[in-house]
Amino acid sequence: MITLVTTHPTPDLDACTAAAALWWCYAPHRTPVVRFAAPAPGDHCPAAGRFVVDTGRGELDHHQLPDPRAACAFGLTLAYIQRTAPPPAATRAMFLTPLLPLVLAQDSTGRMFADPEAQAQSLGAILNRIVWACQNDHAAWAHAWVILDAVFTSVAAGGDPQQAVRQPWITRWLRQAGHRATVDLIERTAAQDAAAWALVTAHPEQVCARYRVRVSGPLARYDTSLIAGTFAPGRHLRSAIAAVHPTVQIIVSRTRWRMRAGGLISDSRGFGRTAAGAHLDCRDLLAQARTALPAFDQELASWYAESWFAGTGSLKVPRPDPPPAGLLDALATALAARIAGCHEPHDAGGMP
Repeated sequence: MITLVTTHPTPDLDACTAAAALWWCYAPHRTPVVRFAAPAPGDHCPAAGRFVVDTGRGELDHHQLPDPRAACAFGLTLAYIQRTAPPPAATRAMFLTPLLPLVLAQDSTGRMFADPEAQAQSLGAILNRIVWACQNDHAAWAHAWVILDAVFTSVAAGGDPQQAVRQPWITRWLRQAGHRATVDLIERTAAQDAAAWALVTAHPEQVCARYRVRVSGPLARYDTSLIAGTFAPGRHLRSAIAAVHPTVQIIVSRTRWRMRAGGLISDSRGFGRTAAGAHLDCRDLLAQARTALPAFDQELASWYAESWFAGTGSLKVPRPDPPPAGLLDALATALAARIAGCHEPHDAGGMP
């Protein structure tokens, strides 16, 4: 039995595939009911047909595991269904397991495929662009469900999962099934994002200057605003930083996501390591920051810890209240000092 699935706002590939898998396995012929919100106590109650995935730190949320990037909500959900459901649902879940390595790669590294062109046409990139363009999680989910139903059906029938998660196959299948609106959205957003990416690859230094990226030794920071639904180069700012400043190891950021009309959607603070900082233990860095900055320790308690010790992970909070004054500058200074091997944090007056 299934009645409701709850997952986090602005769902990513892992959240969408986990939610879709529950409905596809338990009730494939019903219209899925999915809620995008922070879960409340009691929202996850499988006996009553209610599930919470990829958030809430429950049994279907990989963020509560010792190493969150070693698993994903989609994988936990498939395992749960196979372990607890009767044969029809359990069998359907088993048929979806060939997709698991691809979803895990996207969620743990930010990339389903190593090749940039293949990644740009991947299921993960498609859903990311759709969620961004729609600015409404329920509207985005309507398209996501159509796409995932097609992908799941193909893979369950023995189709090649490597092909089923690529844009050419997805759009061809959807066009044949009459889902023209979803095909148009996929193709339009892909073209818009490609234009933004072309600017990042051709002139990364201009992109860094446009978004006022500040670099101090091994650490970069930026504090910017982005308009939701527009495919500006800022969507790929971290790639621009990597191109211009390849030795940067940690990025501290604040991004205010705004509606086209100007209203604030969320105020997101990020902290994550780059490829050059892959050797760093971000848990140790954060421990140092919490010791040096009491204000940061209080703020951390309310931050959503999304595998900030993994390669592309970050700490982020989707809420509209600003961080304590000077917090990000102070955090940047403390982290830079720690990375440099200093035992005492520098004066927390801000980055030079």
